[in-house]
Amino acid sequence: MAEILDRLSAELPHLSPKLAKAARYAIDHPDRMALDSMRSVASALNVASPTMLRLARHMGFEGYEAFKEQFQNAVVQRQGFAERAGALRHTRDAEGDRTVVSKLFEAALDNVYQSSRELDLKELQAMADLMLKAKTIYTIGSSSVHWLASSLQATGRMILPNLRAPFMGDASIFEALSALSEDDVILAMAFSPYSKGTIDAAKFARSRKAPVLAITDRRSSPLIEHADHYVLAKTDSPHFFPSTVSVLAVIEALLALVVANGDEEMAKRIDMIEHLRQESGAYII
Repeated sequence: MAEILDRLSAELPHLSPKLAKAARYAIDHPDRMALDSMRSVASALNVASPTMLRLARHMGFEGYEAFKEQFQNAVVQRQGFAERAGALRHTRDAEGDRTVVSKLFEAALDNVYQSSRELDLKELQAMADLMLKAKTIYTIGSSSVHWLASSLQATGRMILPNLRAPFMGDASIFEALSALSEDDVILAMAFSPYSKGTIDAAKFARSRKAPVLAITDRRSSPLIEHADHYVLAKTDSPHFFPSTVSVLAVIEALLALVVANGDEEMAKRIDMIEHLRQESGAYII
């Protein structure tokens, strides 16, 4: 973080009054730059959101998110879950419960908006195509991310009966993926702090020549170097744990593309499963 703060300080004499005001805020409040949305930062400064975008571009960044990421990387490395929880308590003491909840919702909405705006549709389409062709699709999410892999499997198996979500707990990754071949695909998910198990699974898949698809949070993610295709989902939040709202939106978009590009048999399978559910009485509609 020191580098971006030094650069901002050096630029102060050359900035317009509004940009200088924004730069001083960034220098004085790097944590807020990392955790708050562009709109929240602009509101705190009483300037229009485009002012923050202009500052980012003046500093040589293509967009505000790339600028913000300079602060995020440092804050994530420095702050643990306990420190983030402490920040929530501080916000509550200073501004009340309503502000705590409002900031969480605002961050989640901003994550979905930014993820949608920056989504690489060609990459998502390529991922959907590979899933449609694969013999078996392994959804990988280690540790605290396993529930996302399981959720993807639970929904996705309506259209892709070859979906698997191996639980990598007692067994090693290599045992869980022992049958992996080049005809299969793994869809790996990892978000800061990144689970070593997921990264190792991606490495193992590459050694077996199986395509690796990734959903992760930033371009600096260690998962990307092992992925054939990847898309990003923003997880920024004042919450003590990374937000998964935009991750679920990306998963839903991926499965929607699979259905949209699937054949008639896929549609028949969805209809068949829906009828089975109704007949079983397991669900109340």
